[in-house]
Amino acid sequence: MALVTVWTRGYLAPVGFALGMLLLGNVVGHTGWAPWFPWSIVPILIGSVSNPVNTLPIGSFVILAATFAAGIAATIWRLQTADNTQ
Repeated sequence: MALVTVWTRGYLAPVGFALGMLLLGNVVGHTGWAPWFPWSIVPILIGSVSNPVNTLPIGSFVILAATFAAGIAATIWRLQTADNTQ
């Protein structure tokens, strides 16, 4: 979401992105792919999209870590390459 904020320089796009991912995460959660979609992993743990689970596969943690790292790297890249000559 930080990348969307930096890229659009506003607040409406990140709010829309967050709501869209919440909706998509809910839909994916009901299909059985929740442990493999980053925005469904936490809701599946608390039981908001299906029955709560006690443990997740290690792949879920790897996906969360990769999503986090990719988001941080993309945000830093965008901040370094943005035209900030105002």
